[in-house]
Amino acid sequence: MVAMTYSIKENLLGNEELVMEPHVHWFIVAPGVAITIVSLLFMPMDRLKSLWDWTMYYGLSDLFGTLDTIVINDWYLVACVFFLLVGIGETARGILRKQSLSMGITNQRIVKNYGMFTTSTDEIYLNNVSSVEIEQSFWGKTFNFGYVYFESPFYGTIIFPMVKNPMVVRQAALYATQGYSASGT
Repeated sequence: MVAMTYSIKENLLGNEELVMEPHVHWFIVAPGVAITIVSLLFMPMDRLKSLWDWTMYYGLSDLFGTLDTIVINDWYLVACVFFLLVGIGETARGILRKQSLSMGITNQRIVKNYGMFTTSTDEIYLNNVSSVEIEQSFWGKTFNFGYVYFESPFYGTIIFPMVKNPMVVRQAALYATQGYSASGT
């Protein structure tokens, strides 16, 4: 299997050391999973089974010919199937975002690499980091995840989205920044 993630460890510069490699929190898939579960809970299984039996008996060509009747008579079923597909799509999107994002804090820079088929890299050298900020929602505080913003007046902002333990990530970045400035460079 081809690895979809960029390895920060394998792309370090000369005497660079990895201080921390934060990971995306599992909560990134929670909205999609919640929509899927709710749509399954409200799904009228008896209507779905009768529709399935009817399709197997008469064939798919008859099903597509009478879709307008199904939509008019079983709008509730159509709505549940729609939300089920939305939930599955959102779950897949969350999994792909989690798998295609690599973040790292080294003793020289902040690195974020993202993308699956084409990749982009954002990095800020530690001597250019002007501030490190954290943003946590109610759910973020409850489940211990948040957004960490690394700001630089020269290079803009790098955002680590939905990272586990954002306070620990912030502390690691500040530790690395102090170590960088203490080294005299």
